[in-house]
Amino acid sequence: MDKSVDTRKSKIIVIVGPTASGKTALAIRLAKKFKGEIISADSRQVYRGMDIGTDKPFDSFDFAQDRPAQGKPKKIGNAIIIRGISHHLIDVVEPNDSFTLGHWLELAKKAITEIEQRNHIPIIAGGTGLYISALLYGFEIPVVPPNPKLRKKLEAEIKKYGTKRLAKKILQKDPQAAVFLDTKNPRRLIRAWEVMEATGKKFSQIRKRSAQPKYNTLIVGLTLPKNDIERKIALRLKKQFKKGLKKEVLTLSKKYGWNVSSMNTLGYSQWKNHSHNNSLNDKNVFGTILKDTIRYSKRQITWFKKMNDIIWLDAKNKKPRTRVNSVRGRRLENQAAKYIRKFL
Repeated sequence: MDKSVDTRKSKIIVIVGPTASGKTALAIRLAKKFKGEIISADSRQVYRGMDIGTDKPFDSFDFAQDRPAQGKPKKIGNAIIIRGISHHLIDVVEPNDSFTLGHWLELAKKAITEIEQRNHIPIIAGGTGLYISALLYGFEIPVVPPNPKLRKKLEAEIKKYGTKRLAKKILQKDPQAAVFLDTKNPRRLIRAWEVMEATGKKFSQIRKRSAQPKYNTLIVGLTLPKNDIERKIALRLKKQFKKGLKKEVLTLSKKYGWNVSSMNTLGYSQWKNHSHNNSLNDKNVFGTILKDTIRYSKRQITWFKKMNDIIWLDAKNKKPRTRVNSVRGRRLENQAAKYIRKFL
């Protein structure tokens, strides 16, 4: 944490890390300990009905109490109460609705203000690095609506030539974007070009930081060895398949189609060929999702390593023969709590 930050600014806690590292579990434990409310920084949990594939914390193990979660989540106002904790920015829009970084920033800032008015602590938890960076470092992002015609054209271009061609076009117009542009992420590249086309400005200009960060933040990062991350991703994916991931995805595809941007995400887009080709079995889809998710986790790690002042905690379970969730969860909770007490 930057000691020069104005202590009069709003204090927020942020939990980052690669997918499946245990961010949600730790956030819930800390929210219970410090009277917190959680704001999801997941670009896909905002969509209603996309539950299993986005791993919403609705009906899984209650890490905070080390027991199965009881009952269904309840909606109160703009928040969803999950395991006794208010969660914000989950189930905000329908899968065919437009939702951008600008929308998320607007809602996240509003949620932070409302949480503070209740004398609670805002806890941001999620793996969408762009959302978190934009909130913490004050990026001013215009709310530009999607351009379906342009997106379809760019998607066809990426399918034919890969991401390098579009990335090159963006960087030719805006060399400064090389500092933050994810050149391997089709969705981010398309959005960058879309915003540039709509505003007539360079993306690096639009994404410029404000003079001063708006919040006083404590950032906790979870880190795991490569093999552990891959194992946890595979284990979670197996559970998602058992819960009915296939049914969820195909039901959504029939209702909304495959062209809505929400379906172009991990755990969903990989089923597109399956719906048109019955010879493609579930094992093939599982392997594709697993491979793509592992790649995504690597990009997340790269992104978060570029952020400053993160307190990294080792999320590896030290005693593999004991109850993993219980032992690891308590250890991480205690480690994070030390820093939080000093911060608050």
